[in-house]
Amino acid sequence: MYYCFFQKQIFEVFFYLRYSLKPQKMILLQKTIPVSPNKIWKALTKLKQMQKWYFKEITDFRPEVGFETSFAVVYRKKIFTHQWLIYDVLPQYRIAYYWQYLEYEGKATVSFDLEEVIQGTKVTLKLKNY
Repeated sequence: MYYCFFQKQIFEVFFYLRYSLKPQKMILLQKTIPVSPNKIWKALTKLKQMQKWYFKEITDFRPEVGFETSFAVVYRKKIFTHQWLIYDVLPQYRIAYYWQYLEYEGKATVSFDLEEVIQGTKVTLKLKNY
């Protein structure tokens, strides 16, 4: 289902972005998924659904500007304490947040934009180091 698209690609893309790209570089992924924007929005913003496809370690999440969360993930025998701060929310259409790791330098922005199309929902994922 649509979780597979996200799960397969996002973590590897984040890892690549954070450790392989120079500052100010961006990765853009677009995929049309044959479900409603509402279902995608829930997958992006509801804690239990996020834990299924994104990070099982997330302990709290609210799609509200100013909301902050932090959680640790072990990947390739390294600890990555994710620190997120939501800076843009347009329910059913867009969510964006700052992303950094406690243990490592650098920051990134992550945004998910949803557009209803005849075939379902076009999801645009942007990741940018700065």
